Amino acid sequence: MNGGIDIGHDASVAAADTVNGGIDLGPHAHAGSLETVNGGIQIEAAAEVAHAASTVNGSLQLAAGSHVGGKLENVNGTIELDHANVDGGIETVSGDVTIGAGSIVHGGLHVDKPHGVWFGTSRKPRIVIASGAQVDGTLQFDRPVDLLVAADAKIGTVVGATAQPYNGK
Repeated sequence: MNGGIDIGHDASVAAADTVNGGIDLGPHAHAGSLETVNGGIQIEAAAEVAHAASTVNGSLQLAAGSHVGGKLENVNGTIELDHANVDGGIETVSGDVTIGAGSIVHGGLHVDKPHGVWFGTSRKPRIVIASGAQVDGTLQFDRPVDLLVAADAKIGTVVGATAQPYNGK
């Protein structure tokens, strides 16, 4: 419940869950699912999550060659993909999202509006689809965002935002 989880190189677990702590899935490791409430999730190079990876208050970072077979989601915190694949889409409320070069997201991207009593900031999330990245499915924005898309990125239909050119890496 309280504490981080470190899943080592080449290890395999059915699931890893914690409340107050981060989860690190080591290189070439496998997990059925990863879930935390207050902590980030880091998925190292060539690691695989068969189903979902989610956190409420924390970042999600996917290294090169990593793969999530289900949804990648959080409420608060950054989401960063670097040459990684996600099959079940990405969902956030206030997190910045960077889908880096060489990354592929199937199932779209959804930035939901805050529900209920919301204590977060009114800052617009920054969504970056970098050069060579691909997002299949709808990019649905239910709140204002800054959407930056590289000229050679491949994206689905955008609803609720206007894409601006992105020239960064």
